[in-house]
Amino acid sequence: MCNRNFGEFIAYPNIGNRRATGYRTKVPSRQSRSANVYEVGTASTQCLSGLLLLGLVAKELSMTETSSGMAEEIVWRGTSSQWKNFGVYLLCGLFCWLIVPIFFALARYLQTKCKIFELTTQRLKITSGVFTKTTDTLELYRVKDIETRQPFLSRLVGVENVQLNTSDTSSPFVFIEAVPSSVGLADKLRNQVEIIRQQKRVREIDID
Repeated sequence: MCNRNFGEFIAYPNIGNRRATGYRTKVPSRQSRSANVYEVGTASTQCLSGLLLLGLVAKELSMTETSSGMAEEIVWRGTSSQWKNFGVYLLCGLFCWLIVPIFFALARYLQTKCKIFELTTQRLKITSGVFTKTTDTLELYRVKDIETRQPFLSRLVGVENVQLNTSDTSSPFVFIEAVPSSVGLADKLRNQVEIIRQQKRVREIDID
């Protein structure tokens, strides 16, 4: 005998010489259904908890990056003094009747005015150019030596030149001309270099 509902295979007792076989459907019990629902709910809860934890970690990392980016502050920002162009201006004044020297003096003035030095707690940025701006960045922990030069004429007008010797291959020497002595740029640079080296745990080693 064969049942119409397809399901679990069952065997009936022998009827005569023939063996009757059949199928019956297996209906899950109420307890098994409850267990399946509980397992699915537990898995969903764990997945949701994992997503929430991942979101919290990502948010904390983004806040850390933002706070570290905001930690950089400007220590000094300025330009070179126009006294460094005194000789050029004097010659252009003597030959101003040629008209061309006037434009040459104006170009030198704009070049000096538009070259901006910006010292932060982490970097030294030099922006130059009148129409097209170019910014060179030097990490302060790469500075090896700071040298101050003050020729006689520069002393008379109260300006000085600061030269940086660095371990940066692209800019091993950085020359900052005609900075007012009252700014104390060399001391500011030295202090920031020491601070950033301690923060990054950088030590300079010279290999001969």
